Amino acid sequence: MIKKTRNPLEKELNRKIVQWLSITPGVVWFERLNSGKIKTEYGSWIQLCKKGTPDYIALIHDGSIAHTLFIEAKRLGCKQSPEQEWFEEKIITSDIKNVRYIVARDVLSVINAINDITFGNEI
Repeated sequence: MIKKTRNPLEKELNRKIVQWLSITPGVVWFERLNSGKIKTEYGSWIQLCKKGTPDYIALIHDGSIAHTLFIEAKRLGCKQSPEQEWFEEKIITSDIKNVRYIVARDVLSVINAINDITFGNEI
């Protein structure tokens, strides 16, 4: 019998990404970015980040230069929204140096991106 590989929930992937970012040397700071709106107890609405904003932003220092890494967590088989694709395209096609965007389907994607930034190579 062939055992199927389990496709983790995005919640699990997010937990692993936070754990990794929390302990990785070179990661100076990171933040979970939430998009959408929330309703306050008084009935008004607060706008969070715009639709399409990646799940995380991380500031990574390679010893001499600071880099910005945007991370969109997506489990295998899930697609980015048109707004997320637009944001990724804006980052990739911009002339901004030291800014990257990745779609993390697993925590290894994040590890590789950080290793590439800090050491110039991937695992």
